[in-house]
Amino acid sequence: MTYDIFIPYAEKDQVNLDIVLEKIFKNLSFNEIYVCSPNKIKHKFTSYGKVNFLLDGDVFPYDRSKISFRPNWTYQQILKMFFNKGSEDYYLSVDADVFFLKPMDWFEEGKPIWRYGEDQMHSPYFLCNQQFFGLRRSLEHTGIGDIGFFNKKICNNFLEYCNVENPEKFLNLFASRITPYCQFSEFETYANYVNEFYPDMYKFKRVNFRKEGRRLDFGQCWKP
Repeated sequence: MTYDIFIPYAEKDQVNLDIVLEKIFKNLSFNEIYVCSPNKIKHKFTSYGKVNFLLDGDVFPYDRSKISFRPNWTYQQILKMFFNKGSEDYYLSVDADVFFLKPMDWFEEGKPIWRYGEDQMHSPYFLCNQQFFGLRRSLEHTGIGDIGFFNKKICNNFLEYCNVENPEKFLNLFASRITPYCQFSEFETYANYVNEFYPDMYKFKRVNFRKEGRRLDFGQCWKP
């Protein structure tokens, strides 16, 4: 089975992109790569013929001023969960600061693999899922791993579950009501939705990460 790769990209990620793409070509077997950014960029990896550069407005046009908290970050999460380009049903969403250091398969015994990292217990994500989508936390572990192996059909089914027709109307459900205490996570939402309604579809596996960077949780501890 094959899949595409989706990488949301911002200007701050420029220093990483060379290495991110190099490691993907070395360690993953995929169909096409799609790099999505706010502005047009040119990159030497276009010579490989497998890297496509897109404008985020062409993937999902949306007025970010409608989003009440961390608008660019929230917008990017919607991009990752509802990417609709390419010919494959599956796509791997990869943050632009993630480096694959060894080969990694995404199917095992005919099932896709959802990989997650250390448990975060970030209650604002679960509050958002419960309040706006009626979705409980069904996983015993986190769904977050800075990478997500999405199925487009499942994402469309989730829109139907939320009684909306498209990602724009989906984001409108909560855009103006996001706060530091109620936030959307594409990974937690998708992983818990799949586990709840398609319990035999995915295999869940923990992946080891080495994380470096600044904290974005306002220094608060969300664990009970």
